[in-house]
Amino acid sequence: MKRVVLLVIPLFLLVGLGIAVVAQTHDGDGGLPFDCQARLDEYLADQFWPGTMAVQSVARAHKPWRFTDQMTSRAFGDSVHFQTIQYSDTLSALRFPPDEVWCVLLKRKGITVEEAPPSMVLFAALHMDMYNADWIVHEAADKPSSPEFSRVLSTIGCDLTLD
Repeated sequence: MKRVVLLVIPLFLLVGLGIAVVAQTHDGDGGLPFDCQARLDEYLADQFWPGTMAVQSVARAHKPWRFTDQMTSRAFGDSVHFQTIQYSDTLSALRFPPDEVWCVLLKRKGITVEEAPPSMVLFAALHMDMYNADWIVHEAADKPSSPEFSRVLSTIGCDLTLD
């Protein structure tokens, strides 16, 4: 009986640790991982007036290994390791392909602001190397209405509804 207890306790601790890790990395309704959402919120606060753009929909890319640097025009993030529009001088170039990619459709809210487009798509990508992992927000190189953009979504396996 004592042996069984000694084996069961570590098993319960490992299961509890696994549940805690999953709860920390993903929210409950199947949306963006918490760190990814935080980076997206930073991007929105930095690039647009408050309340002018809202997330319309998100979709996880099924083929993130097909995401290339040609699919993106700018990279946003506060990484102290990878080059972005905030930090670029002495940092490492982003490693492609990223390990995870989420497609995010933004829509302009009711306010008409010249700087805010009617809609745009971002790619939130988890870039990793041996020592670092950072979520970086990429602006799409093509407009959502272009045929090239539909091919990009198909290439990376992103089922994002653009209506």
